[in-house]
Amino acid sequence: MRQALSNIDLAQALDNAGGVKVVRITHLQKNQLVWRVVWHGQVQQFTMAILDVHQSEIPERPTARQLGKASPLATTTKFRSRSSWTVEQLVEEDLPLYWCEPWLKQEFDRLGSFAKIDQMYGYPETSLSNFASREFGWNVKPRQLNKKQEALQMHAAGKSTREIMDALGIPKGTVNRWFRELK
Repeated sequence: MRQALSNIDLAQALDNAGGVKVVRITHLQKNQLVWRVVWHGQVQQFTMAILDVHQSEIPERPTARQLGKASPLATTTKFRSRSSWTVEQLVEEDLPLYWCEPWLKQEFDRLGSFAKIDQMYGYPETSLSNFASREFGWNVKPRQLNKKQEALQMHAAGKSTREIMDALGIPKGTVNRWFRELK
């Protein structure tokens, strides 16, 4: 059950939280950010205002080594040998949730595409598609072909590019490429 939080409650909850993983930070407007995080396996989104900057010297593009972290490949390779994961295990180990096939299937069915999962959780669409194909034997290409046919039908019916993108969960570049291929 979700409950509304005041700004103070939210600040305390984030300060005390364990296992919060930032998925994406987006600049909203001057001094405002939208933070999308995974918090105990649930995606949460917060709009935050920057009131004061306490530390301002950040390397232009810090590497994992500069941040004191191991290479992501070193971490993920040692865990990939496990055949099945639960969401709880993945959250505990700070590993991608899409390594759990039931979770990935549920989110794919709910959101309709890997592109939408990318937007929601920040996992690259190609990584999702390749992993699902390689590890779970999913054949995702026929669905893409069906989407192309559906997009072309929607275009012929007068739907806008935005309407097609939103309905099918397809990036704008893909929709435009399909339209160019018609000519």
